[in-house]
Amino acid sequence: MKILFSLFLFIPFIGLAQPVLPKGVPSPKSNGYSEIGYYRADSAFLVGTRDTNFTPVAGVTAMVFAHDSLYYYSVSQTKWIALGTGSSSQIPGGPITSLPAVADNPGTNIPVSTFIINEFYKTQSPTATLTGGAIIDYTSAGSTAKTLNWSAGRQFATNPLSSIVVAGVGQSFSQPSAPGTVSGTQSVNVPANTTTTYQNVVTTTDGKTATASTTFTSELRIYAGFVSSTTPTSADIIAATGSSYVGGEFATSRNQSGSLSTPSGSKYVMFCNPVSFGVPNITINGLGVTYNITTITFVGPLGYSSSYYLAIAPFPTSGPISSYLVN
Repeated sequence: MKILFSLFLFIPFIGLAQPVLPKGVPSPKSNGYSEIGYYRADSAFLVGTRDTNFTPVAGVTAMVFAHDSLYYYSVSQTKWIALGTGSSSQIPGGPITSLPAVADNPGTNIPVSTFIINEFYKTQSPTATLTGGAIIDYTSAGSTAKTLNWSAGRQFATNPLSSIVVAGVGQSFSQPSAPGTVSGTQSVNVPANTTTTYQNVVTTTDGKTATASTTFTSELRIYAGFVSSTTPTSADIIAATGSSYVGGEFATSRNQSGSLSTPSGSKYVMFCNPVSFGVPNITINGLGVTYNITTITFVGPLGYSSSYYLAIAPFPTSGPISSYLVN
């Protein structure tokens, strides 16, 4: 039996011409070829028949047909290539993982089942995740010890994983099922006071890869709160009370706003930011105020020293600050 396959792709039909068959192949009309299946844009595989005069159907841009046990494939319906004989192993079946594209070249003299496998059941890429990156403090040390969390996975049509490399270190792992994942951790020493990105590169036995990344960014902090004197130490500034971010807030500018809760006793309102962020302008409860601003050598939580502007109120208060603005 001579069999004709039609494959519907996602390319609209615009006036396709009658197919030009390979030399020596009789026309389907004269030999009564019939269609047994076609693939449509709605992703449903249907079985049926079509008129034997091989009239193009709207949406058909690729098809396979057989003549004397030799299968032919065409994307344009005007240029045909031989696939090979029809005898071959069974196709895998199951969910389709890919669709043919105009630029695809399935090869020549291959069994039709190989063509179907190559075009509709291409292997899928692996998956990869990597987390752990964060904004971190400047430090006086050469690096900061951190832990990365990674995962690697196979989709239902992904080949086995051949390697998992996290932060340049190959990982030991048990082969996951398809679909399935494996996970683990990797310790890193993040270089001090800079931005560093790490990657998780997952590779399969057929060379497909997936990459995930995570980034550590070093930033200085800004401070706001109540302190007990007009000459607070770095430790006093870090421990200043009243704000919503006691211990400081990572920032890239001096701009901050908020409120300060009632202090325990009579305290001085304080704001502190790196000199590189500029001199602070302070507004309290909607009114611009003049604070005493000095330059200090501030030692951060991890021992990093840098120049900061310290703005201190000229007199203490025992009440809350309903709103403040630093710009």
